[in-house]
Amino acid sequence: MQLKEQQDISLDIPNSHKITIGDRVKALGPAVIVIAGIIGPGTITTMSVVGSSYGYQALWIVVLACIFAYFYQEPATRITLHKRVSIMDGIRDHIGKPVAIFLFVTVLIGAIAFQAGNFTGAALALNYFVPDISLTVWAASMSLTALVIVWIGVYKLLEHINKVLIALMILAFVLTAFFSGPNIGELVKEGFSFQMLGGNYWLILALLATTMPPNIVLGLSTFIKERYATMENIVVKREIKLSKFDLRFNMIATVFISVRL
Repeated sequence: MQLKEQQDISLDIPNSHKITIGDRVKALGPAVIVIAGIIGPGTITTMSVVGSSYGYQALWIVVLACIFAYFYQEPATRITLHKRVSIMDGIRDHIGKPVAIFLFVTVLIGAIAFQAGNFTGAALALNYFVPDISLTVWAASMSLTALVIVWIGVYKLLEHINKVLIALMILAFVLTAFFSGPNIGELVKEGFSFQMLGGNYWLILALLATTMPPNIVLGLSTFIKERYATMENIVVKREIKLSKFDLRFNMIATVFISVRL
């Protein structure tokens, strides 16, 4: 899409478009979907293993991973809103289809492997509650449901579902912290002692990898494009600030949810 064919875009923030708390709450969405995908069975399993073996010693690694993940994804917000195209669209239009196809296939293979672990873990949990249904049926049902949602392109439905899931996870953290949470001082002292988990560098790498899978940047860019696709006369600077808030809020939420796990 040529820039001259795009709708008018303003780089300034008029007084009538100043950002309010309500605007920030409404802006939560694209990053929520990404974070809900990150906090899957693989992350839960890794965090549980780390927590049972090392307590809160890995908290500083989780915080560092979320900081890295924020700056890893942040450019996608600016590129997508300035150009009004997703990163994959930009690669196809400005670098070439062969590169775009190669990147797409590479990311697709990685995403399939990533989601296979998520669906398997979720199937195990559902099979525990309804053992009469096999793991294969549960995994296939979830895969088909996810495929249908993506195929019909109901972005708002996907956004609302994941908002509910993330809200429930945060609520679980708050309730756990209120009723049986650790002493905050001890948590901070242990969590930021900067210990290396007994030299288990593979476990540290697993913590980083579960927070920064390679497909999250492309996913975030696509979700931002879908969210703002129908909006006219976008104030780019304002929407970038809101998108960054969305990303920051959800990376902080990831830390809280990880502590709870």
